[in-house]
This record gives sequence, C-alpha cells and structure tokens, in this order.
Amino acid sequence: VLLGFIRWQDGMVELSNFDAQINLEVLDVGPTSKRGNQEAAGTHGEGFKIGALVMTRRGYRVQFEASDLYWTFKFGGHSQGQLYCSLSAMGGTKLKDLKDADQKRVAIGSSRGLRANIWEDVTVKIGRINKIGEEVDKEDFLSWIKVSLDLDPPSDIIQTPHGSLILDEGFGGRIYLKSLLLKENNSEKPLRYGYNLLRGNVDRDRKWLRTGEEARDLAEIWAGAIRVREADTLDKYLALLREDKTADVIGVEG
Repeated sequence: VLLGFIRWQDGMVELSNFDAQINLEVLDVGPTSKRGNQEAAGTHGEGFKIGALVMTRRGYRVQFEASDLYWTFKFGGHSQGQLYCSLSAMGGTKLKDLKDADQKRVAIGSSRGLRANIWEDVTVKIGRINKIGEEVDKEDFLSWIKVSLDLDPPSDIIQTPHGSLILDEGFGGRIYLKSLLLKENNSEKPLRYGYNLLRGNVDRDRKWLRTGEEARDLAEIWAGAIRVREADTLDKYLALLREDKTADVIGVEG
C-alpha cells in the first residue's frame, strides 16, 4: 500500500502524503503536530512557512493541494515583500468529476498509482507550475533528498536500539537525528563514521542541540553494532580508541 510519493518531473518537484489533511492553523507560527513526538525531529511549527518562503524567494512556484483547496504562495503588498497564501477551489465541476472517477477506480479494485487526490491527500508542488515559476533542476532535487536518510539510504548501516552506525564511506562524518541530516556535529574533532541518533533535538537551522549525552549515545551505538556484527565493527572501534583522533570515541575512557 502506497503511503505517498516524491518525484521530480519536467522541472517540478511533487511530494504527496496519502490520507492526510491540513487546516488554516498551519499558517500560524508555532502550531505543530510533531511536538512531543519522539520519532520526529521538528518541533518549532515554522517549517511549513519557512520552506514556502525560501522556495518562493528563489523564484519557484510553491503550491499545496489539500482539503479541497489550492494553497498558493506568492509575494505581494506595497513593496512586494510580504508572503501571502491564497486559497482557491477547483473551478466548475472538476472536483466532483475527479471524485466520481476515483470512486469508479476503487469499485473495480484498480491501483491509484502515483496520483494524489486533493480532497483526501496533501500534495506539495515546487517549481514551474502552470507555466509560472522557475524550473527545479534535477541536480538540485537530488541534492535536496540527501537531507533525509530515508530518501538517500547508505549501502551499509547497522541499526541498534540506540541509533544506527553507518559504515558506508560516502556517509563518513555525517550525523543524523531521527533520519534528518544535521548541519554540523559541533565538535572540535571530526567524525570518521556516520550516525543516526534517536534522541535529541535541533534548532531552527538544523543544528544539533547538544545535551551532554552524545558520548554515551555513540558508545551505545557502537556496543549495539558490535553485538550484531562483531566481525565488521570490533577492529574498527578498537582502532578509533587507539588513535583517539575523532569525535566517534570522545569522552570514552581508555
């Protein structure tokens, strides 16, 4: 069963969550469904608006399709410096026709495929939409998805109850929090390997808010990885301890 999809096509990025809804409250600063959710990294209630602002400022058209409406972002006001979100409905009988067609699809058991429904899903479109806005280059799109470990998975990762150790050399030095790539590890020493932490928070710029428990978190990840795949990890960890040149073993007593 599809939960949604992300794709780039003809200069436009389309992201869809199936069986989802948004309401006018999301346009306020602060409200968020992620607060208190231990599996989510974002908690500030600003990402929706800031994301639309940044993309619109870059010249892309930003449009949400949800709750039977088009949510279109654009600059306006006296100096064209204010960000507006205009809500509009589908014209004529288009919405009814789409619903009728989808009901027929469901009745015959046909798959919906990569197609979102404005009345029951949330879709974000970025780029050139209806001949308005700049096109998104495919290379830019591919760089954007690297922010998520789920969208850009490594070839060699060991999952433990405390987080994940990433042995893929291409991910060396990266640190993720709940699969979200952080901008920096905030340590004087570099990381040799990659990690996905399950505890902690980030600020509005995706910088890691350190809690003083990072050394323990990394040590527990290594301990769990060694239990799972000792042949692939024990010698690597001992080498890190002997060298004592990286943040992977910072705070670990010899």
